[in-house]
Amino acid sequence: MADQGLRSDRSGTSEVCRLARQCMQNAHRMLSAEALTDTVVHEARKEIRKSRATVRLLRVALGGARFHRENARLRDVGRALNGVRDARVLVHTLDLLRREDPKLDDDRTVAELSRRLRAQQRQERRQLTRPTTPVAVARRALAQTQFSAGRWRMPDAGWEALGPAFRRLYAQGRQAARRSRTRADDRALHEWRKQVKYLRHALQLFTPLRPTKLSKHARLARRLVDRLGDGHDLALLRELALASMCLGASRFARGPLLTAIDRRRRDLRRQAFALA
Repeated sequence: MADQGLRSDRSGTSEVCRLARQCMQNAHRMLSAEALTDTVVHEARKEIRKSRATVRLLRVALGGARFHRENARLRDVGRALNGVRDARVLVHTLDLLRREDPKLDDDRTVAELSRRLRAQQRQERRQLTRPTTPVAVARRALAQTQFSAGRWRMPDAGWEALGPAFRRLYAQGRQAARRSRTRADDRALHEWRKQVKYLRHALQLFTPLRPTKLSKHARLARRLVDRLGDGHDLALLRELALASMCLGASRFARGPLLTAIDRRRRDLRRQAFALA
């Protein structure tokens, strides 16, 4: 987002509003590409996340009702693309585990799961260009959201209106971290991951204005997002593995795959709490 040129000599709310629209336009352009791939969809999802982070900074300027409406629209666009994202990431996550633990290559259940995941990825890729797919739905919703964003009217509060929203982001991140320490289940960790993503994008947005003060925090937030994201992907893989295998859950839970997943997740949680 820094490359998009946040300027300190202009109204803060107007600048953040401009960047929110720019992220929406980027995502729509990517999803409208003729050669649409799951990699392109992944990059579009990043732009949607950035636009949600900027909209959260505009919470005070937009007002509660409009903020909730626009945030919900962008949330639904991102959710429509989750299937494409998950199919791609789960293949990658399992491949990483197999490289780290050669014993997994000799396990028939792991090989079967790998085949299923790759088949699902191929299916999602074939669906990308069809007119009724979630990608097409997301593209239309983005166009509507861009139209709505073009009618936003920002108050003259400027940079001052961004402070309360930024403090809210930070406070929500701290609350999510405390809940995760108390009860480190998948739901709590997933919520923490989302809040850190919002904070990270906000830090990226303002780092060019205060690079000495904010660049270190932005790098730490990136590392924390990566650890929590990897843990989230492993949780998805674990859930799918248990649902997909023909073996009973109690027998499969003692298998090498779940052992490797749980060991890696514990390591990632330790790293995340250390970074936090």
